[in-house]
Amino acid sequence: MQLKEYKAIRESGKELGSEIFKFITENHKNDLMAAAKLLGFWNGKIMVFEKEMDVEILMDFMVFEKTTSNVPAFKRYFDSCIKNNYPLLLFRLRRHPHFLFCFIAGFTCY
Repeated sequence: MQLKEYKAIRESGKELGSEIFKFITENHKNDLMAAAKLLGFWNGKIMVFEKEMDVEILMDFMVFEKTTSNVPAFKRYFDSCIKNNYPLLLFRLRRHPHFLFCFIAGFTCY
């Protein structure tokens, strides 16, 4: 693999992670607070981050870990795409060829 290929995969992964994060915060708001509490970013009223990187940590945690349900957010996102919006999934596969790699890689983790 060359650097150009890796950067393309990395960019697709970041875009996909952002889409999953948006899906979760719009559809499963309790996951955001639960993850913030688990990671110590919740002070009882608001989220508090000491470093800019803490936001990325929260996002990754919400996407890949099981916070409030027994299914990680990425799996719920893909299930939703398949059940509710199969054409959108196909569009993403055409737009970002590495989306399929992220899709398959996600399912092999759990």
